[in-house]
Amino acid sequence: MRSLFRSVSPPRAGSYLGSLLPVAKSFPNLLEERVAISDTDGRDSRLDTPVFVCQLSYPGMPTLLHFFEPRYRLMLRRCLASPTPRFGMVMPRQNANNTDGNDYGTMLEIKNVQMLSDGRSMVETYGTFRFRILERGTLDGYLVGRIERIDDYAPEVEAEIERIAMMNPSEDDLAIRGIERSNQELVDICRRFLDQLRNGTAPWVVQRLNNTYGPMPNDVASFSFWVALVLPIDEQEKAKLIPIRSPRMRLRLVVHWIEQLNNNWWFSSGPSSAARSYAPSWHQQPLIKPTSKTECTILSLSSPLMPRVLATTLLALHAAAQFALAQNPENKANSVVPYQVPAEPKYDYAEVLHKSLLFYHAQRSGKLGPNRRLAWRGDSCFDCTGPNGEDLSGGYFEAANTMKWGLPLAWTLTQLSFNVHVFSEAMQAVNEYDEALEGIKWGTDYLVNCISSPDQFVGHLGVSAIGETDIDFGYFGPAEEYEMWAPRGIKRSDGIAYINSTNPSSEILGESAAALAAASVVFATKDKAYSDKLRGHAVDLYTRAITHQGSYKKSTHPNLQTLKSWYPSTIFEDELAWAAAWLHVATGDEQWRRTADEWIAKAGSHLGEYSWDEKLPGVNMLLFLQTKNETYKASVEQYFNNYQPSGSVKQTAKGLSFYYGWGSLRYASNVGFIMMAYSKTIGYDNPNATWPRQYAAQQINYALGDAGRSWVVGFGKDSPVRPYHKSSYNSFIDYPMRGQDNGAQGEDFLFSSTVNRFILYGALEGGPAWNDTFKDDRSSYEYTDEYRAPYFAFVRVIYLLAFTGDPRLQRGLYRVKRCHD
Repeated sequence: MRSLFRSVSPPRAGSYLGSLLPVAKSFPNLLEERVAISDTDGRDSRLDTPVFVCQLSYPGMPTLLHFFEPRYRLMLRRCLASPTPRFGMVMPRQNANNTDGNDYGTMLEIKNVQMLSDGRSMVETYGTFRFRILERGTLDGYLVGRIERIDDYAPEVEAEIERIAMMNPSEDDLAIRGIERSNQELVDICRRFLDQLRNGTAPWVVQRLNNTYGPMPNDVASFSFWVALVLPIDEQEKAKLIPIRSPRMRLRLVVHWIEQLNNNWWFSSGPSSAARSYAPSWHQQPLIKPTSKTECTILSLSSPLMPRVLATTLLALHAAAQFALAQNPENKANSVVPYQVPAEPKYDYAEVLHKSLLFYHAQRSGKLGPNRRLAWRGDSCFDCTGPNGEDLSGGYFEAANTMKWGLPLAWTLTQLSFNVHVFSEAMQAVNEYDEALEGIKWGTDYLVNCISSPDQFVGHLGVSAIGETDIDFGYFGPAEEYEMWAPRGIKRSDGIAYINSTNPSSEILGESAAALAAASVVFATKDKAYSDKLRGHAVDLYTRAITHQGSYKKSTHPNLQTLKSWYPSTIFEDELAWAAAWLHVATGDEQWRRTADEWIAKAGSHLGEYSWDEKLPGVNMLLFLQTKNETYKASVEQYFNNYQPSGSVKQTAKGLSFYYGWGSLRYASNVGFIMMAYSKTIGYDNPNATWPRQYAAQQINYALGDAGRSWVVGFGKDSPVRPYHKSSYNSFIDYPMRGQDNGAQGEDFLFSSTVNRFILYGALEGGPAWNDTFKDDRSSYEYTDEYRAPYFAFVRVIYLLAFTGDPRLQRGLYRVKRCHD
């Protein structure tokens, strides 16, 4: 039946319907389906199918898009007015302008549209079928085409292709090995790969994939598309699945990619001739190129800005998998490089420390007052008043935006206090101790104001993407003018999320309790009354966290759903252990230490990383510092084992520990901090401290210039000049595009080569690609994680100052030139 109805130029349904009345009676559903497809083919055969040149999309997968260019707004309105609201989407061709898309793409059905008051739109789509562009044209500035639908081969056709391939012994290794394995064996290879991510260095990858694209499909036709989304290969390479009509060949190609990833760090050969026989000639490009081009092409497009939620999800999967799969101990580029600490300080670490602290002034929210350090930042967050009258104007903005997410914000404050607690002498020696305390207080005052009532704590503030209008991330101007730009009636408090008995979050409450307890420790000798106040609030928040235990990941509150998409916490027991450990230090009460031990046991063996999500290495380090107990010491050393030459975390050719691809420098900084805290605790002269000190020194010196460039903005050789930061590019005192169309502002911010107009001193770029390359480009913000990364620069220099032995430091003469911009 299918062959009768699938000619190259199918007739209209009415021309043959009368002759098929017996078929209509016997197979009414089938006939109805074929008539619908025939009608669709008739429309598609005309040169009027709208085609959006943007990014990769597969059938059966959701895609969220942000339309803001006038030409695409017009295209969207026309699509919505048509009988079938849909449009095609293709990727740009390689080495071509962004209006010249590939020949193959996916048809997207429009599921939901949120029209914003300024004309922009958030569009939820779902991939329906694949197509090939037969003829191209333009209509009012956007691409239109005459397309041909691509369907999979019927099972009997694919079986015949299989039979012919098996009779040909000259087929290359990919085809032969693929044919010898059943579909189930190929699927099992993919599942083992996903299990490696789930159980290895990237446990959150598969969960985030599930959240974004739904559970893993069971049918082979869809399975290969789903798995391909997580592979750390060039997006153009992934697009090669689209023309292939054989589900089995698509599955073989995905397995081929996985096997190459498991055997190599990078490759220069493309798919085999067997794969090319099912696909066009442009399938002969390399899988992964050893250049910065591998930094995910979806963000190098000058077509309408892809929504940051989708970008972040894809990039996080891309980057995490990029290292999780590269565990080949035979690869020389991955071997741990021995490092000798220079006899004399190699860089001006005190200057870096000063500039790292200066970064926090760029992120401050609220009324800045007399301690304002940057001329290009002013008062902001004028509408930050909660429904119950809470003053939420203070604190720190997240990254380049104006969001305030409770978990990473509180974690940053906890770590800042941890820095001061361990290395206060070094900070006093370079005259930065009071500056650090003042920065901590700016954040803890905000957390105190978040305590709304005995059952209410503000865990989230700001209107962002995912389930809401894309207000915050769609704004490219300075924080000081946000209220003037936001659509009428929209204010930040619309995005507020209270943590309470109905919407519990032991992670946010636990981390906030830890932040306040840690701050109470460092303020104990400086301001006892303030220290006592913070300690009391810390006990209160901890009590709430254990009384209503639960994770925001399970909340149905829309704003907490947003938080879950950006920060998918693994467990909450480690935050409770973290809070209890800090309360032990703050109070000296042994009961808090025993409580911390109980939560450590419940948290299990989460000693793979130290970050905003995973706290156990920090918990054990803090308790070892406080008690000198060998059990905590052993846990810290277990964490270090990951970074030993035989450990799971390898190094780039130039010496950077590459834990995750996204933000590699910050993870290297984390372990460096713990290593130096450990070395100080056991004594810098202890032989067991030699390797941790060397390793930590190698990581900071890599960031400051050993790799040939500095990764700290405003410091050293070839430091970054285009960080993904809106206020330093469009400041309220220098905002050339003020009042212009927001789409034009977004294009300018993301794709202009103009350097940021003000230096974002102290911002630490997230890190290089796996081959030590870097693209200083605002559109490639997968390596520009400023909201957390700069304080790791702060961490790095503190511990290096603590053991450098520089006599100028010991005499307190290591002073810094003050930076005012």
